[in-house]
Amino acid sequence: MANWLSFTNSLRAVYLLALLPRTYKFRPFQVTLSALAVLLQLFRPRPSVRQREAPSVGDAGAASSLPALSTTVTISYGSVAAPEPATVPHPGSFDLAVARLSQVVEVIAFTLAFFATTGSQFWYSTAFASFGGGFTPAVNALAVLLAGSGENGTLFGSLSVLQTLAGQVLGPIIFGLVFTTTVSWLPQAILLVSATSFAVSLLLTMFIRLPPVISAVRSV
Repeated sequence: MANWLSFTNSLRAVYLLALLPRTYKFRPFQVTLSALAVLLQLFRPRPSVRQREAPSVGDAGAASSLPALSTTVTISYGSVAAPEPATVPHPGSFDLAVARLSQVVEVIAFTLAFFATTGSQFWYSTAFASFGGGFTPAVNALAVLLAGSGENGTLFGSLSVLQTLAGQVLGPIIFGLVFTTTVSWLPQAILLVSATSFAVSLLLTMFIRLPPVISAVRSV
């Protein structure tokens, strides 16, 4: 038991500290979306330019008798600089994708653990669940982008209250009741409940729609 806890916690720590930050730095979604934008720009149909018709010989005199018109446009630049567009450190669509992918990993891992028949299968399935640890940091980053920089204190205070209620009050009560009720006839039912809860969470994240300002890919 101690070896299993040490192995899974170490694997989760390596993923959160080394692997997940590298994916944010690489930004594969940003590269893909930028390539698609370039392709769309290249293959976009261009408007046709209507050519001018040459004046006829009869209209030459009339055209020469017309006064020449000249238009001068003067643009003056004041001392006030134009506001720079707001930038975000990374696109919100990437955070949302990481959160959804983490939920998919958790669902698959707990489903495999439910059907595991040997100790090694249980080890591998729970080790695979360690790669779903990116859900919490991705959701926190996405919440900051949606709430704005002026609401960080209220946001993280509310998230702390919800995490405390779910992780230390409601979670132990619900899973404790499930385990005591099903341990006599289906001990692994608690794993199925865990997979179901992650599946419901994944379904709820599918209803998240990002504003264009956040979902757009921007460089720092």
